[in-house]
Amino acid sequence: MNHRYIIIPVLLMAVLSGCYIDFTGPTGLNYSGNISNTADGFYMDGRVSTSAGEFSAHRYRNLSIVLYNEQNESIYREDIGSLDNASTMLQVSIAINATPEYVIFEGPNLWKRDGGVEYFYRYPRAQRGYGEQTVTERCELPPTPPC
Repeated sequence: MNHRYIIIPVLLMAVLSGCYIDFTGPTGLNYSGNISNTADGFYMDGRVSTSAGEFSAHRYRNLSIVLYNEQNESIYREDIGSLDNASTMLQVSIAINATPEYVIFEGPNLWKRDGGVEYFYRYPRAQRGYGEQTVTERCELPPTPPC
């Protein structure tokens, strides 16, 4: 049997099941998991970890994920905890009956690092899923928080 006919349906199912995102930003944060928007709302399921290394000074305390709507208003916040070293992972599971425009990681010391911080933005309505962008200052985020 030709393997091409098996691979195509498997790849199609993977694409249709949601948007898998794996990023390693300059801050040393990693998000691996699914982020998807459907007619029923928003779903995010994955893990946040650090690639900074066990003995690195990169520690992230009191991390949160904040979701913003089209009016740049916070519609949901989930405190996910702290990352202390490369062996720490935080499980993220969010399901809400709204579709956020932006998914942003927040924490008191995220902006004290060199480099940038990743955030996710919803693709235009013609497409499904989320893309990622890097900003170097908190004030550069689309839903501009207090700076």
